[in-house]
Amino acid sequence: MPDQRLPVTSQLARAGMQVSLLRMKVNSNSMLPFLRKDDSILVTHVKPETLAIGDIVVIHRGGVFITHRLVHINGETFHTKGDHSRYCDPPVNAKDIIGIVVGRIHQDQVSSYQTPRWKRINRVLGKIGYWEANLADSLRNVWLKIKAVVFKG
Repeated sequence: MPDQRLPVTSQLARAGMQVSLLRMKVNSNSMLPFLRKDDSILVTHVKPETLAIGDIVVIHRGGVFITHRLVHINGETFHTKGDHSRYCDPPVNAKDIIGIVVGRIHQDQVSSYQTPRWKRINRVLGKIGYWEANLADSLRNVWLKIKAVVFKG
C-alpha cells in the first residue's frame, strides 16, 4: 500500500519545503528485473527540470501510483514505460510526477540508484526502453497491415 502522505509531501516539496525520503511498496512486476513486487522503494521529490532519461519515477494517475522508467521528454510532457512492458504509457505532465526512486529495499538489502554506476545504467536503459517501445509499435503496425491484406474478406 502506498504511503498515504505522499501527495501532501509532494505538495510541500513543490512549495520549497524540505522533504525526506518516502518509503513505498511496489505492487506489480512491471519493472522487472530491477524492481519486484513487494520490494520497497525510496522516493524523493525532484524539480521537473532535473529529470533525465532513465530516471525511475513515481507518477500519480487516476488515483493510482505507478513506478516506471522515464524514456522520453518532449518539453513539458514526460513518457514512461515499465521495463517489463513493450509499450510506453500515456504521456504525463510534470504535475503528475510525484518523485524519483533513489533506492530499493529487497530482502532487507538497500540498493542506491544514485551512484554514478547506477545513473549510467539507468540512462542506457531509458534510451533502450524508448527505442524498444517504438520498434514494438512499428512491428505491430506492420503486422496489422499484413493481416488486413492476407486475411481480408
